[in-house]
Amino acid sequence: MRRILHRLRTDSEASADECEDHQGKDLDDFQQHEEGDPQVQAQGSSQVAQQVRVLKASELMGSRRLISLFFPYANSTYGTCYVFNLKLNQDNDTEAGSRKTVFPGPNNGLELELYLDASQWPSSVMSSQGGVRVVIHRSDSLPSPEESGFDARTGTATNIALRQMEVSRLPYPYENDCYDSWDKTGYSPSDPKLIAYDSLMCRRMCLQATMLNICHCTLPWIQDYFTFSNGTLNGTRACNTESYDSIGNQCINNVYEGVKNGSITCPCNAEC
Repeated sequence: MRRILHRLRTDSEASADECEDHQGKDLDDFQQHEEGDPQVQAQGSSQVAQQVRVLKASELMGSRRLISLFFPYANSTYGTCYVFNLKLNQDNDTEAGSRKTVFPGPNNGLELELYLDASQWPSSVMSSQGGVRVVIHRSDSLPSPEESGFDARTGTATNIALRQMEVSRLPYPYENDCYDSWDKTGYSPSDPKLIAYDSLMCRRMCLQATMLNICHCTLPWIQDYFTFSNGTLNGTRACNTESYDSIGNQCINNVYEGVKNGSITCPCNAEC
């Protein structure tokens, strides 16, 4: 069992200059303990995420600045996400994906302490939640905050205990016909060697590729970059979703309806 302590504070007096986004050069110290497969991803709304300031940073073997250990990942709903221990970040973090803990209890997990500037929150539905989105996932997969994860409130300490369960399936000719790679899907993430096959991500890719082929535009809320058998996302435009009666919005609804009724299928079998 792994346990993670997640603390959030609000600071109504902190200025925007004191809070750095993921491109900032001066993230302060951040208290952390080595964690295994899962990552912890802290997210806020677009504007709020840019005000996330990491307070303390130190590793078990010594202290040093760790901005390069956090992989920035854009999400249309929650803004900028910061992913720790992600294999995709091996260029900046030589230990990415290899950190593990073998002891249970709150003193042997990962501790995050974040600063959120409440005065900078926009008056929107998302900001009214007053916290961040946390996703714990495998080190060889990208986060899906809309489909998984939980909200952590500010001004509180949140303890998370995890128990990992592994399910093994058999490929063809067995009924499940599971996939253990991207080869059969026709889709390829930015680095298929570091990002394991994920049926949830595959379905997002399928929806985006279908939208591009039929509507000649892409869904702005799907941020995954990938290539597929018919091309890439380079040079594409976002669909017009502002007007309900727009041609782009009608096409989007038709594609969603096709996926819903089964007339549009995706080659995204369950993972092995």
